Amino acid sequence: MQRKTTHFSTILPTILLVAAILASCSTTNTFKETEKLIMDSWLGKTKSDLITAWGNPIRVEDYGNQGEILVYEFEDNATMDRYRVQYNQRSYRVRMFYVNPSGIIYEWKTATREFEKEAPYP
Repeated sequence: MQRKTTHFSTILPTILLVAAILASCSTTNTFKETEKLIMDSWLGKTKSDLITAWGNPIRVEDYGNQGEILVYEFEDNATMDRYRVQYNQRSYRVRMFYVNPSGIIYEWKTATREFEKEAPYP
């Protein structure tokens, strides 16, 4: 008696092979590595390109004859943990772009800013 094979049993090895290949090719970038890739991608681009993509910065600081610093802040949900939630704290990721007098981004820095949220209304 011949054993009947199902379609699934014939493609299962192929599915497992493809899954193994994809898993071995997957990237293991951490948050900071990904952030660095994003920030580095802006080097050499113009101030107007950045503002078109990200919107207006929360502030622009004068950097003398070296140009200006565009400052963006985003709530940092990636690092939210039980402690911050329990003690009503909020974390913001600050991204600063250094723009030369010609309007070209030549450097960037990031930082984290934490503070307590206002107490909720009773």
